[in-house]
Amino acid sequence: MQHAERKAQQENVLDSELNESEPHKLLLVEHAPVYTLGTGSSVRNIHFQHHAPPLGASLIRCERGGEATYHGPGQLVMYPILRLGAIGQRDIRWYISALEETVLRVVREEPCGLSNAHRKPGLIGVWVGDSKLCAIGVKICSRWVTMHGLALNIREDVVHAFEHIT
Repeated sequence: MQHAERKAQQENVLDSELNESEPHKLLLVEHAPVYTLGTGSSVRNIHFQHHAPPLGASLIRCERGGEATYHGPGQLVMYPILRLGAIGQRDIRWYISALEETVLRVVREEPCGLSNAHRKPGLIGVWVGDSKLCAIGVKICSRWVTMHGLALNIREDVVHAFEHIT
């Protein structure tokens, strides 16, 4: 799915969440290759000419937190759209920790069996050894409705795409 198409879909669901007319939603996608720059990033985070990203990818700036990341084939990208206030949580650190914990529980179980999956102190995401398995970048909108989410690398060959960013 193209990033722009997914963003429009997410914004439509977000509008219904803000109006409290829909229950919580989870959008699952596998993107066409795209490098995204979050609010904490700059062009210093990319190691390619901005007009010519590698791997046939596009490059876009987005409103999620975090720095530069890659989305593309071999990743499961999840966009939870939740009303955190409705479940009594208005704490972004709690939300990010809950996403990390959910990923850890899933990947440590069979058939994944990644018992060595872990967090790194001071960093956001999930790692196996020194390789990042899951990136997390979120935005909290009005009324504590979440947007954006996490990207879980499900194929080992995805890691080469990250060589072009920091």
